Amino acid sequence: FFQAEDGIRDIGVTGVQTCALPISVIADTFGSGSVHAISAGTPVVGYGVAAIPSILRHEASIAHPGSPEELAERVARLVEDPGLHAEVHATQLAHARGNFDLRTMNRRYHRLFAETASSP
Repeated sequence: FFQAEDGIRDIGVTGVQTCALPISVIADTFGSGSVHAISAGTPVVGYGVAAIPSILRHEASIAHPGSPEELAERVARLVEDPGLHAEVHATQLAHARGNFDLRTMNRRYHRLFAETASSP
């Protein structure tokens, strides 16, 4: 997880314009590696499985499961098209900042722990 923008610095480097991270997992329950890469400035391309599409958020970054050729094509498009690279990364970063910053995650964990502790 990364730290929110409001007075606390982000971890990682932002504004990377030359690469994309392909993730070739075929089953993933959360995708924390994707969130870390996105917060560090790298757009992520992966298969449309489990939680991955809900993190990647842009159809240019989601390949059909089990198609390494499509995964490679989507990575190549991001690397070759700076405009698409920026668009995909902006979409992914906005989602990550809005849902996975430290304050939001702390609130969610505290709520989960409180609900769990109060359950019979």
